[in-house]
Amino acid sequence: MGDDVNSGAGKYWVLFLQPLPESGERVALALVIHDEANRAAILKYDLEFSKARKIYPDLDTDGLRFCLETLDSDLQSSEDIPATLNSYGPQISASSARRIASPVSDDVIGMLLKRYVYPAQARRVRKERSDLVAAEIAAFVQDNAGAHVQFRTGVSAKEIVGRSVPGTKPVALAIPSRDGWTLVDGVDLNKLSAGAAISRADEVARTYWNYSRAAADAGVRIRKVGLVLNGHSHLSPPTH
Repeated sequence: MGDDVNSGAGKYWVLFLQPLPESGERVALALVIHDEANRAAILKYDLEFSKARKIYPDLDTDGLRFCLETLDSDLQSSEDIPATLNSYGPQISASSARRIASPVSDDVIGMLLKRYVYPAQARRVRKERSDLVAAEIAAFVQDNAGAHVQFRTGVSAKEIVGRSVPGTKPVALAIPSRDGWTLVDGVDLNKLSAGAAISRADEVARTYWNYSRAAADAGVRIRKVGLVLNGHSHLSPPTH
């Protein structure tokens, strides 16, 4: 795997899944983005593996998710990103490094995910569901916590721990206090299928775990709250 991009520019790699390397068949699975403004590379992928499952219906998504989470952890301490990516072959292969303007914005990351990783329709549905769930959680907290609680949405990791934190997504709510932050997120079983709820719960758990590590390094106190809005959905066996 070549690395022909100048060190001063941002870089990204497209990761491909190839369950049977000898067949030559592969599908784009994830992106690895290295912004010179951040020390560690960022791994981005579709938690539901929508594109890959269309080609490989029997895909072991749990095993693949574990593999990518391990890769994400390895990238945090890697000083040689191409070598780290190569170590996950041959089932996962990476493109050569490609140039990207630095700093890398969220809009650019979203564009790259749309181009390589998400089927267009699946990407739109997932975004709409995520927005609806965050809105429901915000309404629930506001209705039950009272007007004296000042909560915020769209808070970045830089505001919470003073730096960007790979492996985190925006949480539904962040509540500041004198000694730290309370992060609130969760799932809404009235708006998500069982599979989508599990994927979102995994995403929230990973975000909280990465925030816990970063907060310990920064000396910031973080409290984490997970909500399950279930209405009558808990009566459904698949959801249960």
